[in-house]
Amino acid sequence: MYTKKIAMLCVITLTLLIPPLLAPNAFAQTISIGISPPTQDVGIGETVTANVTIADVGAPGLYSYQFEVYYDNTLLNGTDVVLPPDHFLKPSNPILIFSLGPSINQTTGIVSFVVSLMGEEVGKTGSGTLATMTFTGLAVGTANLTIQNLILLYSDGTQPVDKTNNPGFINVIPEFSLIALMAVFGAMSTAAVKMKKKLK
Repeated sequence: MYTKKIAMLCVITLTLLIPPLLAPNAFAQTISIGISPPTQDVGIGETVTANVTIADVGAPGLYSYQFEVYYDNTLLNGTDVVLPPDHFLKPSNPILIFSLGPSINQTTGIVSFVVSLMGEEVGKTGSGTLATMTFTGLAVGTANLTIQNLILLYSDGTQPVDKTNNPGFINVIPEFSLIALMAVFGAMSTAAVKMKKKLK
C-alpha cells in the first residue's frame, strides 16, 4: 500500500514537472513590436514621423534585429529613417554597434533596417524605440505601415518564441487651403453683418 502511494506521488510529480521542462518558453513574456503612434493624420505636402517600437523584452536581452516597413508609396514619400539618440539598442560603448542601412526605397515603398550589438555588449531588455521614420503626404488616402521580414535575436543566439506585430496607419488628408479659409471667413463675416442689421 505504501509503495503504491509512493508510485502515485511520483507520477503526479512528473506530470507537473515534465511539461515546463519540455516547453521552457511556455511562460515567456510576449515581445510586442509595432508602429507608434498607431494612427495619425498628415496633410498633403506636410511631414509626419512614425516610430518602430519594441516592448516587453526579457532576459537574456535583445542583441540584433532586422525588419522592413512596407508603406503605400502612392500616398506617402519616405524621406528619412534614423536611429534616435536613445534608441533601444544604444550600447554602453558607442563603437560596439553595427548598422546596415537604414535605407528607404521610394520606388517599392520599403524602409529597411539591420542593427546589431557587437563584442561583449550586453543584450537589452525592457521597451524602447528601434527607429524613427519620416514621411511626406502625397495624396489623400490611408496608408498602412506594416512590419515584415522581422528577425529578433537574443544575446545567446536564440529567437523569441512569442511576439506580436502591430501595424500603423497614416491618414493623408486634404489641404485646407488659404483660399478656402478666406471663403469661410468671408461667409461668416457676411452672416454676422446681416444678423446685426436684423437686430437693429
